[in-house]
Amino acid sequence: AASSIASRLEPKLPPPSIHWRDLVAMNRNEKILELLHPLPWLLASIWLYSREHLLLGACASFYFFLTGLRLSHGAQHYSIGLPRFAQDVVLFLLSALMLGSMHAVQASHLHHHRHCLTESDAEGATARLSWWRAILVGPLFPSRLHRAAWNLGNQRQRRWILAELLAIASVITAAFLLAFPGLTIHVAAML
Repeated sequence: AASSIASRLEPKLPPPSIHWRDLVAMNRNEKILELLHPLPWLLASIWLYSREHLLLGACASFYFFLTGLRLSHGAQHYSIGLPRFAQDVVLFLLSALMLGSMHAVQASHLHHHRHCLTESDAEGATARLSWWRAILVGPLFPSRLHRAAWNLGNQRQRRWILAELLAIASVITAAFLLAFPGLTIHVAAML
């Protein structure tokens, strides 16, 4: 059963007419653009929320999250072209802004690459479920992924995960203590 699931989920290569660029070396301007890509969406979402444009703010939050995941993926693979520690800092900052430990996602994601759709693959675990069960357990996915990453991660990753979880708790606390609507709604959207 697992092999039939794996064959159905096997990535399909793009047609030859599509130029495929993932995890490739970037020039200086591409690095800057990649690092700044989520920022306009973050600022737009907070500004829109503070002006009570909730639907538009939610759209901006969605794009912030997508561009944040894109940047996070590059940093998880250390492919942005910055020193390793700088990419760890990028993951840390994204963790605080997206309210999920990106080093936990890294530990789980790299394990997923090595052990795709096996029993120990927390990232791919929902692929073994029916569509409706996958939707039902979806809200549990972040906590399961963080727990699995803690067990999979090395000492260095665990230190980053702990620091990120503390930063996330600080952001959530600050958002509700400051009671700035734009930030509070952003935090609610990310949660």
